[in-house]
Amino acid sequence: MNNHYYKKLNKRNDIYLFKIVSLSDKSVTIQININNFRSKDGQVVKRYTLKDDEGKEEDEIGLIKYDIYLENIKEKYYNNDKLTKLEKYMLMLKLRKREELLEVSKGDKDMSEVYKKLDDLSKDKYYALLYDEEEKKAYENKCILEDAIEDAKENGYNSGLNDGISNIAKNLLSMNMTLEDISKATGLTIDEIKKLKENI
Repeated sequence: MNNHYYKKLNKRNDIYLFKIVSLSDKSVTIQININNFRSKDGQVVKRYTLKDDEGKEEDEIGLIKYDIYLENIKEKYYNNDKLTKLEKYMLMLKLRKREELLEVSKGDKDMSEVYKKLDDLSKDKYYALLYDEEEKKAYENKCILEDAIEDAKENGYNSGLNDGISNIAKNLLSMNMTLEDISKATGLTIDEIKKLKENI
């Protein structure tokens, strides 16, 4: 699951996809990217394939990529818009409250089973250890920081590096990064970061 958007996210996903395709003997390879953020155009699901110059899908490679945006699905749910069964399944990955999960799965035998499995897995310490959330978050924060530095350079902050570093620190504060991590990333002291935090 991708928790944050950063410029290199699509490139990273495509690299994974092409690696899988190159190692696979299957006629079709499908990648599903579950994004824990909102799409810019409000679409819930986007489908990508390789096409030739005339717009015809490339059959030989058999490559399909889906991007699913959980925040858009959650928004539909809270706006009481009708959800497809697939959207309900995806919503179950996003919701945290048991009551909401029960409500979404109510009246559907398959979805009730999914709810029970999710509930069981959430109590299983072995499965919790398989997924290293901290490692993933550290990688995402590193990519976001690289994007912020790149943006600062593109926007002419080279001469006013202090302004750029302050802006980066403010962005990282808004993403709830720890003061220690922000200090390591920007070179600012904890006190300097605290002063920036007061002015946000």
